[in-house]
Amino acid sequence: MVDAITKAIENNQFGSIFIIGLVVFFTWLFKEQRLQYIEIREENTNKTREVLVVYAQLYNELACYNNINYEKIEGFYQRAIPFLPKESLKKYFKFKIDTNEESYNELKKDIENEIYRLKGLQRDTISYKQDNYLDTMEYLIYSTRLDIFFKPLMHTFTIFLASVGGILLFVSLLTKEIDYKVGVDLFTKFLSVLLLFVAFLFIMELVEKKKFKHTPFNWLVNVILFLSVIILVVLKVWYLGFFSVLVVSFYLYYLIKFGQRATSL
Repeated sequence: MVDAITKAIENNQFGSIFIIGLVVFFTWLFKEQRLQYIEIREENTNKTREVLVVYAQLYNELACYNNINYEKIEGFYQRAIPFLPKESLKKYFKFKIDTNEESYNELKKDIENEIYRLKGLQRDTISYKQDNYLDTMEYLIYSTRLDIFFKPLMHTFTIFLASVGGILLFVSLLTKEIDYKVGVDLFTKFLSVLLLFVAFLFIMELVEKKKFKHTPFNWLVNVILFLSVIILVVLKVWYLGFFSVLVVSFYLYYLIKFGQRATSL
C-alpha cells in the first residue's frame, strides 16, 4: 500500500509539493502546540502562586476561632471563589448559615487540604519535593524543560498519525489496491493504535496533575491492557483488529473510571 503511493508521488511533481506541504504544516503545528503549552504552563504556575497566597491569608484568619474577623474572611473568600472546588464553597456557605465550632473546624481543614493540594502541583525548583522515584523523574522532566518539547511533539504526532494514516488508508481502499479483509484489518488496527496514543496522552495528563493512581494493581492493569493491544495489532490475523479496538476502548474506559484519583494530591 505505502509502496504504491510512494511510487505515485515519485512520478508526480505535485507529490513532492504535497510532501513539502505536509512537513511545513506539521512543523508549524508543532511550533503552535509548543507555544500554547508554554503559555498555559506559565499561566497555571502564576495562578497557583496567586491562589496559594489567598488561601494562606484565609487560613491565617481562620487560625484563631475566638478572634475571627468575618469581614476579612468574606473578602478572602470572594477572591478565592473562582478557584475553590464546589465542595469547599458548600462548606463555606454552611459556615455562614450556622457558625459553630464544628463548621469552623471543617472549613479550616478544607482550606488546609487545598493548600497541600496546590503545593503538590507546584513544579518549580524551589518548592518541588521528590517523595519517590516517579516524583524524581517528573521533577527532572520539568526542571530540564523537556516537557515543553515532548508533550507538544506527542500531540502533533497523534494528529499526524490520524490524518496521514487515514489518507493513506482511504486512498488504498479507493484505488482497490487492497481487498476487503486487509482493509478492515488495517482500519481497525490503525484505529487501535490511534486510541492507544490518546490513552498515553491521557496518562501523561493524569501524572502531571498527580491524579494517576500509583498502586500495584493499577500499574498491572495498565501494563496488561497496553501490551494486549500491542499484541493484537502485531498479530497478522485480520479479525483481531476488532478485538484490539474493543480492548483499547475498555482501556480508555478503565483509565477514566478507575485509573485516576478523585482529587489530585
